[in-house]
Amino acid sequence: MVAAPAEMHSQCSAAAARVGFAVPCPTVVPSLDHRGMTCDPTTQDPASFPPCTGTSGFVTPAFFVDFQGFRVGPDYVGVDGKPIGHLTLRAEPHREGPPCFGTVVGMIALPQHTATEYRCTNNTLRVQRDAEHGEGAYVGHVLLAWTQDGIDYSVSAHGHTAVNLALVERIAGSVELVA
Repeated sequence: MVAAPAEMHSQCSAAAARVGFAVPCPTVVPSLDHRGMTCDPTTQDPASFPPCTGTSGFVTPAFFVDFQGFRVGPDYVGVDGKPIGHLTLRAEPHREGPPCFGTVVGMIALPQHTATEYRCTNNTLRVQRDAEHGEGAYVGHVLLAWTQDGIDYSVSAHGHTAVNLALVERIAGSVELVA
């Protein structure tokens, strides 16, 4: 984990201006090739959304960060059980229901808010059939979620280990809301 590069804050600011609400900008991020990760500017939505935003799978514009492929320790369980990092941050206008199919594990106190911890189920036919609002993006994730000022925020990582949860807590605890 390293301090987020200035580019991450710039991307968060542009995203907040586009979506119209404060977005969860991490102040620490995973590193890839010895550099702090940011949103990939080549994955912009064709509707001219800045990095970290889009509409795919969402009813309204949303903030979404997807960090993949960063190095983790051997106790981290990533996609297909491999120790390869995968982490997401998301913000969208509040909607009823849980952010993923799974179970509530408990509450976690973070520096600026209290989050609900979810253990999202692994992929099932039910998830494939019933996912409507992005819940399928969190298959197999540990996820921390909170709502503030009518916006749902979440940070998640693939896998259900203590190491994976520690990563999610570290990122969620570093989040600054950027308007």
